[in-house]
Amino acid sequence: MPSRLIKSGLLRSRFFRWRWLRFMRRARLQYLTVLRADGTPHRVALGVALGTIAGFLPIVPFQTVTSLALCFIFRGSFVASIPTIQITNPLTIPPFYYLFYKLGQSLSQYGHSQDLPPVRELMSLDLAVLWARFSDVFLAMMVGGLFLAAVFAPLFYLLTRRYLFRLRRRAYSRLKCVRLKMPAVENGEA
Repeated sequence: MPSRLIKSGLLRSRFFRWRWLRFMRRARLQYLTVLRADGTPHRVALGVALGTIAGFLPIVPFQTVTSLALCFIFRGSFVASIPTIQITNPLTIPPFYYLFYKLGQSLSQYGHSQDLPPVRELMSLDLAVLWARFSDVFLAMMVGGLFLAAVFAPLFYLLTRRYLFRLRRRAYSRLKCVRLKMPAVENGEA
């Protein structure tokens, strides 16, 4: 893919090439962080699922703390949860929060109050009225985020666990064959 982008001219400038390589290096680092996390495939996959749950909650400054607490309670891998917490980053927060709000609005009674007034009127509003409107929007976003977390966390758990089982079984098979100096067995065939 990078060669296609370079040929098309998008990555010809040094700035964009540097940005692309930096992005790919970080993505590979996050991938390797999950693969090399200590613990059983269940524990690593549980950490990924719990990080997904924390990542889908609209509490950006507290997502890491929430993930740490969930991993401590359910004995998941905190190291494996860190990459999935970053689902909501500064670049993806606006679309995700809008999606959370719309989902929460359609799934619950929250978020159906009147639209927020312009900024000038917000300054003159009573604090109680402002808090009531904010809490209504926040609760709608929480419902939408929890719904998406309930959909994607089990999916990420199953995919990560299955992938780690296969990867570790293949590595064990190769290690065993090297020790015995026999040809490696691929897919159950000799």
